Amino acid sequence: MSRPLRGLRRMRNSAHTAAALNGASLRRIAAMDRPAYQDPVRLSLKQVLPEAVVLGADDLRISGVCEHSSQCGPGKLFAVVSGRRHSGADFLVDALSRGVAGLLVPRPLPEVGVPQCIVPDVRSAYARLCAALAGDPGKSVQIAGITGTNGKTTVTWMVRSILAAAGHRCGVLGTVEYFDGVRAESARLTTPDSLTLSEWFARMKALATPFAAIELSSHALHQGRATGTPLAVAAVTNVTQDHFDYHGDYNAYWNSKARIFELVAAGGVAALNLDDRGSSAMRERLPSALRVVTFGLSPAAEVTAQLLEEALSGTRFRLSIGGVSQECAVTLVGRHNISNCLAAATAATALGVSIREIVAGLERFRGAPGRLERIDAGQPFQVFVDYAHTDDA
Repeated sequence: MSRPLRGLRRMRNSAHTAAALNGASLRRIAAMDRPAYQDPVRLSLKQVLPEAVVLGADDLRISGVCEHSSQCGPGKLFAVVSGRRHSGADFLVDALSRGVAGLLVPRPLPEVGVPQCIVPDVRSAYARLCAALAGDPGKSVQIAGITGTNGKTTVTWMVRSILAAAGHRCGVLGTVEYFDGVRAESARLTTPDSLTLSEWFARMKALATPFAAIELSSHALHQGRATGTPLAVAAVTNVTQDHFDYHGDYNAYWNSKARIFELVAAGGVAALNLDDRGSSAMRERLPSALRVVTFGLSPAAEVTAQLLEEALSGTRFRLSIGGVSQECAVTLVGRHNISNCLAAATAATALGVSIREIVAGLERFRGAPGRLERIDAGQPFQVFVDYAHTDDA
């Protein structure tokens, strides 16, 4: 799809954006060009990472944290992260030459003469520090986290549409774009790195965007990029097979997906797809502090749908949530999209949205770019464009 067409689709699905673009909002966005957490605030490592062992100092107070040596400077902590191709240790000389205040490492480096913060999981500790340096902006936003082999993008965009119908701005972070409730930018990763994640939550907080729907990929969950991001609800659309080149096998992939529930705040909601074995099996892994809500076409699900009509022009079904039902007609095709509707409805319910507003949001939704997207140029036949990046899709 060309960029102009994608832009038109984005504006059509985010009609509430135009109303939000007032002078005050634009001035606040301009002020975000230099993120607030870059101010010289000195953060105590012991306060954020009480489990850490600090060598070479009683404590270490930092003004920033970085995982790329090119971003290092005085007052900053360099996170020595090991990747698939390179180790952060390969860039120590560059980081030290830039005057870093110390290192975040999994084990001591006796040959290096700067303070070191020893933690068992450098990536997760780095994510927690990014959030803390930004003032923990994720705590000011009610966040719905979505993971799964298929459906993540569509469900997050549906949640945004539902919240717009309820009169709320909703940020989105995912494969297509990053959106702070007012301004969107093209995405670089499905789930941003920890620093970028904190930047976008800081933008949402500054703009008083009350909700966010974010895609959490298996890579991001495995790497702990979102550690310190408190989710109000986590939904797993399905778990089949994908990214075995990274994870190795299905069990490792499934375990990475299941880590999403480590991010849900106590009392939050775990939304599981009763129609999908991979999703529903995660019930056994859930912390007892979470409330489980099931969705699916199965009549045993708590959020379910009765199909009334299926056609290439759209689908009509009766949505039922907690014993309350309402008819819903969407322009989407395919039963997988009904499952996506149910996942979005479950997440929206956890965020306090009524069934009436959920139906209104689903009925106004026209699809995410490239996700079984209808192309209408006046032709006497149906044309769809579909990303379909997995065997199941």
